[in-house]
Amino acid sequence: MRMKDFDSKWCDWVQKYIEKVSVGIRICWPYSLLEPKRMASGMAHFEKKKEAIAALPERLQAAALIPDMTPFPANRYMATLTPPIEGYIEKVRDAAKKYSVKEKLR
Repeated sequence: MRMKDFDSKWCDWVQKYIEKVSVGIRICWPYSLLEPKRMASGMAHFEKKKEAIAALPERLQAAALIPDMTPFPANRYMATLTPPIEGYIEKVRDAAKKYSVKEKLR
């Protein structure tokens, strides 16, 4: 591939980019088959949420429609699917203390 008034380095880069995009399209093809199913399950969830809100009393419906935008508390850990590893937090804190001492010595 050679474009007029462009150096060969640029043309090579464009050619490699085009090849990567075509590879990406081939890789994403199976994902695109599953995307409609994922979207349908999301819509079903949304419909169930609307039905649940409609079943609430009037005063609770108004409160349920207001989105909760409060940030996650900084002093709490996020929920995970695995149980906590005993002693892990202490190891992280000790490593942080050692690192902060090294920074002060410089």
